[in-house]
Amino acid sequence: MYQVRLLPNNITFTASAQQTVLQAALDAGITFPNRCQVGACAMCMCRKTSGEVSYQ
Repeated sequence: MYQVRLLPNNITFTASAQQTVLQAALDAGITFPNRCQVGACAMCMCRKTSGEVSYQ
């Protein structure tokens, strides 16, 4: 499990290795802007301040 924190509101939730950050946020009941749910529209785009991102 990974701990994700959304700034500047300091919202935290966990994501499994099999989830996208968007899917984990939605599963946690967090309102997160999105349209396509696959990253193609870039509506959910955000900046990573630490950690690593892996696309598979």
